[in-house]
Amino acid sequence: MKSSRRDPFNTVFALLVIASVLTMAGFTGARAQSDPKTAIEADSPTVSPGIHEAMLTLGRCGVPPDAVSRMLAAIVDGTISPDDVPTLLSPLLAACRRNLPVIPLVEKLEEGLAKREPASKIEAALDRMIQQYGFVHSLLSKRCHDLSKGETDMITAFASLLNKGIAPKELEHAVMIHKGTPLERILLVLQTRAYLAQINFEPAALNLIFEAGLRNRSFDDQWIYLPRAVVACRKRGLSDKEIAQATAATLKNNGSLREFLDQMGFTRRELK
Repeated sequence: MKSSRRDPFNTVFALLVIASVLTMAGFTGARAQSDPKTAIEADSPTVSPGIHEAMLTLGRCGVPPDAVSRMLAAIVDGTISPDDVPTLLSPLLAACRRNLPVIPLVEKLEEGLAKREPASKIEAALDRMIQQYGFVHSLLSKRCHDLSKGETDMITAFASLLNKGIAPKELEHAVMIHKGTPLERILLVLQTRAYLAQINFEPAALNLIFEAGLRNRSFDDQWIYLPRAVVACRKRGLSDKEIAQATAATLKNNGSLREFLDQMGFTRRELK
């Protein structure tokens, strides 16, 4: 019968790795306040060079040391095998190297660990996120958008649309064809498009609103409530085509959502 006792080598290995993370974060006294690489090597000389470099890289990329420590601590309680540590760290390191958002990956990783999902499943989820981030990063770079400051919020916001029904080609069309349109408005238009698609708005009519929104400055934050207005218009018997035509006409005249609703004959009380 296989012993239920934990392999002492694995336990010691895990504790050493965790110690190296804490050292890097500055939790081991005055020495750690200087060069983190020197501190790690001094406090845990038996940890492999690969682990040393991984911890340093993640720290430089802004990964919270306590989050990494929690992941590695899972080795001690048997949640994950030490053999899976490289599998789970490699996507984070890849994101660091490519200047992609890292914190959302850490959050996804911790979510997977909390659910005790297999390392392979967690890795697949992280890889999918990296592919989406990489796609968006490439688009914004081709558009000559400055990503030198690590504009992660814009990348994650656009990437999230790929999980809400926006196809990669639609995203590419909006970003690359409409280069004169501010990214903030493109993001808003695509978010609205995604919400309208979720209520099964007629595709041709949806494209009419989509193009009108991208071409007209009047498509601002208030238009995110257009799907709610669509539901109300449908209750009055209006078709999606009629709604789209009225919306496009309002936008062409630099009108607001309020003006669109007034044109459709709605009162403020009806829309509360």
